[in-house]
Amino acid sequence: MSRLAFFFSAAFLLAAVAFLLGLYSGATKSQPYSLIYRIVTDFKSVLSERDEILGTRPVHWTSPRRYEGSGVTMNQIPSGEREFIFLQGLFDNQLQLRLIRRNGEIINSWALEPRSLTNAVTHIRNPPPRDWGFDSHGAAVLEDGSVIFNLDHVGLVKLDRCGKRQWLVEAPTHHSIEINDDGSMWVPSAINHYDQGKLSLGLFKPPFAEDTLIKVSSDGKVLESLSLLDVFVSEGAMGLLTLTGGIAPSTMSAFRPDASQELFHLNDAEELPASLADSFPQFQEGDLLLSLRNRNLVMVLDAQTREIKWWMIGNWVRQHDPDWIDGRIRVFDNNRDGTNEGAILGSSKIVEVDPTTNETRVVYGEKPSQFFYTERRGKHQNLPDGRVLITEAEAGRVFEVDAKGGIVWEYVNRFDETYSARISQAIAYPESYFTVADWSCS
Repeated sequence: MSRLAFFFSAAFLLAAVAFLLGLYSGATKSQPYSLIYRIVTDFKSVLSERDEILGTRPVHWTSPRRYEGSGVTMNQIPSGEREFIFLQGLFDNQLQLRLIRRNGEIINSWALEPRSLTNAVTHIRNPPPRDWGFDSHGAAVLEDGSVIFNLDHVGLVKLDRCGKRQWLVEAPTHHSIEINDDGSMWVPSAINHYDQGKLSLGLFKPPFAEDTLIKVSSDGKVLESLSLLDVFVSEGAMGLLTLTGGIAPSTMSAFRPDASQELFHLNDAEELPASLADSFPQFQEGDLLLSLRNRNLVMVLDAQTREIKWWMIGNWVRQHDPDWIDGRIRVFDNNRDGTNEGAILGSSKIVEVDPTTNETRVVYGEKPSQFFYTERRGKHQNLPDGRVLITEAEAGRVFEVDAKGGIVWEYVNRFDETYSARISQAIAYPESYFTVADWSCS
């Protein structure tokens, strides 16, 4: 009995010590915690991505189908309006850019082929084994039929009309591409911090990614770089950096590498064009309209002085794509609630704000009949006669509404009977925009 009592006591003591060590490592985020966390996380990832690992379905590019049909399912646009729609997404099991007519006819397509691009990039560690594992978010087609796109966190790429690479900016670029009046573009990028380095404030615990902006010329040269962290520090806006529920700002942690702990998640930067500058007397041509998703923050920044001229929080949740609209700013409000279906907060919305009075109104998505939802991504484009083109990205759907809110055009990107494939963005271009007489490539 004494031996049994000894062994029982020893086992209990070892279990108690292991439990206390587990509590300690969890509280201090020490090495054992990190190892266990990564093992559990990797196991969950293997389970959730088994279809992608087996090559049967691109998990990150597909979602359960919400809409019936495939391709153009509605087209009430007058036949005399010869508009093209530029699409970015997964088509025919391949990351592509596509240019289509309103009736769905494919004018041209560009295969992105991410793995071949990573051969020329040195900052990528352990690239995904399949093209499906890459992300592409942000693209534009130019008048001559060439395209520029972000291969997220790999680089900014330009292909000619027939898909030949013209240049590559090797940088961790991501999200939107907005072409400026002079042909240059501001593109979100990042600096990865692995030690304390310049971050003398002590609030930011590496490793984490610091969002930056780079300005790229039309021929692929980096003209300048802008640090958002430096902007907030120099502007005395540290209060906006600590809207996390904690004492200090949250950053990308080595132990919890999930997007909720990103510092900013910059997802859009758009320069105020000369054509709209007069309608914004409080701003100047060239001022930058920025969206910082993880702060629910939309702001206007002087690109020269780095002064924050205007900002707003509270009228959208995890927003994307703020646009300059004739004296007003229009925002894609994801209204994200973590349910993948808007079950708690309801529809995503297109919200408009007057930056002079800060008055807001919902342009689309307020009525039950206008329900649409995308937890991530999402784009909108203001078109003539009050029409709006909306990209419901995660649902693989693009649709256009008229000034009364009625749907007049719809495209559904069907993957199979169960899933739809994501469309990262859609942009409408009049046929007269292009200088291309013959789209064929031989």
